[in-house]
Amino acid sequence: MANDLGIAYTRAGSPAQALTEFGRALALHPGSASALHNRGLALLLLGQRDAAVADFRRSLEKDPCLFDARVNLIRLGEPLPSAGVCRWTAAQQRAISAR
Repeated sequence: MANDLGIAYTRAGSPAQALTEFGRALALHPGSASALHNRGLALLLLGQRDAAVADFRRSLEKDPCLFDARVNLIRLGEPLPSAGVCRWTAAQQRAISAR
């Protein structure tokens, strides 16, 4: 629920409120790759690039195939960790490969 609320705040243009909710989501589920990625996105929107990159990387430690985290690292010009064997759609694979 907290993760979903954080997403709603992000979409509404309220990254500070989203950050609070993603923090709550991580307190409830510390291993959530999705919540880590989403917190990273809120941090990025708040201008905290280094913290955002760290969260994107931590989310990929939990789920190496988390597409959104990989795309956000690409957009930021950051190197990607190995993806292993991921099952992405053809469009997702092209987006990852086009970096």
